Amino acid sequence: MTVADSDRRTDAEKLLGALLEALGEGAIDTHLFESSRPEFDCFLNTSWSELEATEFIARTSVPPTFFYRLTPTGWVEALLRRGFLDDESVQGRLAELTATLKRKVKGRTASAVVDSIALRKKAAFHPDGSLTQSTLG
Repeated sequence: MTVADSDRRTDAEKLLGALLEALGEGAIDTHLFESSRPEFDCFLNTSWSELEATEFIARTSVPPTFFYRLTPTGWVEALLRRGFLDDESVQGRLAELTATLKRKVKGRTASAVVDSIALRKKAAFHPDGSLTQSTLG
């Protein structure tokens, strides 16, 4: 059965939203999605391939099978498509993080290791320094 391009794109967009929902407060670098799980049965197999081709998800081998994880680009894209990043409080927190980063690198002339958790704490994110949907909003 052939699926129209517009239907495929719509399905992939819905899958991206479902992945964001399933991620919840999880970290994108450790949360793995198994495409064969029942909650993903309603999505076309080609949607996983399409999201992988656009680098919104990445395939991770865990023998004897494989999983997918959201990439940073995919996480931001999902937030954008949901309108989450349009919220003024989210924009304020991101501006504070940007300002904190700029203060940290101002005047530096050499490379240095930056503790991202400490930076996020300084930028008024979650007390443990995590950057999740709830700490942005």
